[in-house]
Amino acid sequence: MIRERVDVKTKLLKTKPLISVIAIVVVAVVIGIAGFEMTSTAWFCNRCHVMNDNYDSWFHSSHQLAVESCGGCHLPESLSSKLIYKTKVGLHDMYVNVTGPPDVLEATVDTKRIVKDNCRRCHGVMVSRINLDGRYCVDCHRHVVHSERRLSVK
Repeated sequence: MIRERVDVKTKLLKTKPLISVIAIVVVAVVIGIAGFEMTSTAWFCNRCHVMNDNYDSWFHSSHQLAVESCGGCHLPESLSSKLIYKTKVGLHDMYVNVTGPPDVLEATVDTKRIVKDNCRRCHGVMVSRINLDGRYCVDCHRHVVHSERRLSVK
């Protein structure tokens, strides 16, 4: 009888760390998914005053009906690329906003490529015969969704 109690207690002590690790992993995954979803909303993107004009122009454009958040145009399509790019750009934008005057966020070559890929994905039939020759959609259409103010595409 005493031996059985000791065996049960020993088994419980051995399984507690495993259960704790599983619980921590589950909580981390749930928080990660919730954080990813929250930071993927237009509401979140507009929390930064730098984005107010861009948010307003998107909200009043036809793209607001077709693209439910900023990520629909500004993030890669695949989940793995989206996670990597969101982390990289998010950390960069936070750094720029904390360390300097956040007047303008510059669109990088990666950003322009991603936006071009997303334009072609949605407007494929319309643009299928257009030869862009290394140009980006935003070279000609930079004000289609966003207003001219506070948007820089070099």
